[in-house]
Amino acid sequence: MKLAYSWVALFVLLSTGCKKELQPAPSDNDAITQTDDYTICTSQWASNISYEATTPQFFFVYDNKYYAPQNAGAPNGDMQVHIFDGTNWTHIPCEVPLFSNIHNFAFVVGSKGYAARCSSNGTNRFYEYNFATNTWTRKADFPGTGYYGFATFNIGTKGYVAGGSGIDGMVSEVWEYNPSSNTWRARASLPQVRSAASGFAFGGKGYVVNGMYYAYSGLHRSLMEYDPVSNSWATKSTFPGPGRLDSKVFVIDDYVYIGGGHRFNPTMPFTDYYRYDPAGNNWTSVKDAPVSEFMDNGFSINGKGYAVYWPGNGQGARMVKFYPRVCGPFVQQANAGYTGN
Repeated sequence: MKLAYSWVALFVLLSTGCKKELQPAPSDNDAITQTDDYTICTSQWASNISYEATTPQFFFVYDNKYYAPQNAGAPNGDMQVHIFDGTNWTHIPCEVPLFSNIHNFAFVVGSKGYAARCSSNGTNRFYEYNFATNTWTRKADFPGTGYYGFATFNIGTKGYVAGGSGIDGMVSEVWEYNPSSNTWRARASLPQVRSAASGFAFGGKGYVVNGMYYAYSGLHRSLMEYDPVSNSWATKSTFPGPGRLDSKVFVIDDYVYIGGGHRFNPTMPFTDYYRYDPAGNNWTSVKDAPVSEFMDNGFSINGKGYAVYWPGNGQGARMVKFYPRVCGPFVQQANAGYTGN
């Protein structure tokens, strides 16, 4: 009799906890993130996903695809643009005019990508990439005094470059690029110098988070918001984890997921991640990343987040994949250790 009551209780729980019928089990990996009305949800990661580019130091995200241009002058560069759509990789030959290794920044405005190759001698070459024609065009040089460690974001029809490091130390400069006139102009500086910070845009505002202040003397935890209308910066809710360099940022739907990065030594990476709600200006902890190796590029496409990491032991780069919401009957599967493909 007790067994019968248990089955009745289970039926009632499932009936009241769900607003629609149980869906069939997923037929592929991504199905675990199907939208449903279950109230039991969690975030989850997959690991060991193929990464087919070679030197992922700058990249573009456009039309829900990740673009990694590779210059032959960079380590293992092959003069191709490597494109990932969330499932498959394609590779197209391309005369990439700037080394795809260090001292770069990149952003996307409209249907074009923009990237700079900066150097300590002040030669900061800046290029436009046409996604439709797979061609590059030289544009007005970047006028900033920094040459590495920038944070970038785009708002509307403009691209922004904030902070960084130069030959005389870290800077607080903020520069705005206007593609329609091919011009740069200085905007309100960051309240403090900041290098190796991360930038993103949300809701018509730009954001800069984490990074280093004054050469290796401390790490920021602050999140700064830029308003292009008033040309001003505001301090938002403090990042809840330890300060860090090179945080990874995934902008997905109504939230921003930030974490990873490393201490001053890249061999000491962080695995903690947090969800930021711009509307409520608050943070929530989410699942830690499943690998402890140093992570490189972070990006989001098709409602998922990705970060490149290096397993070592002679292996090439791989990726982890972040699912912001895994719900209902698939939570148990996800928590059991979903490894992806």
